Formats: sequence, C-alpha cells, structure tokens
Amino acid sequence: MATASLCEEARREDVDLVDQWFRALDQRSIHMGMREWLVQVTGILIEGGVLWIQIADDARRAGSVVLRVASTTPVDQAVGALKSRALIHTTSFPTVISATTTCARLH
Repeated sequence: MATASLCEEARREDVDLVDQWFRALDQRSIHMGMREWLVQVTGILIEGGVLWIQIADDARRAGSVVLRVASTTPVDQAVGALKSRALIHTTSFPTVISATTTCARLH
C-alpha cells in the first residue's frame, strides 16, 4: 500500500507542476522587438524530471515550438529563451528551445 501512496503523491506533484507551468506561460504576452507574441500552450509532458511544453507558433503560421525546462527552471529564464527564438531560423519542426537553470540555449 505504501508504494501506491508514493505513486499517487508523485502524480499529484506532476499535475501541480504542469498546472504551474501552464498558468505561468499560457496567454502570456511576449514582446520581441516590435512584435508581440501571445503564448498559447497546447500541451505539457513530464518525462524523467524534464518538462516538454508545446506552444503554438503564430509567427510561422505552422507547426509549434517545444520548450524544454527542468522543474527548477525560473519562469523568467524560460520566457527569455522563448524571446530568443526570433533570432533562430531553422528548417526543423518543431523548433526546440531548451531553458535550464544553468543556461538557455537553442537546438
């Protein structure tokens, strides 16, 4: 029974983490130069302590952006990484942006 309780607690923590990131990013306005991007979170997956956040990419009118963060990544750092996406021109879809607690980099 103790194992089931630990699993339920872990799931609740995951749900809380997903909820926190969704509330922090969805419908957030990000200014990129003269443009404004209204972030629309379309999905969040937790895998091995990493959150993969799928975001609609209105700038390219197709595809999406996937933001990779750790549970400890500050939201401001993740937003900064999203802002920098405008500087990268990629032919791969989706664009994967990685923001960790130690650095923000694009793949």
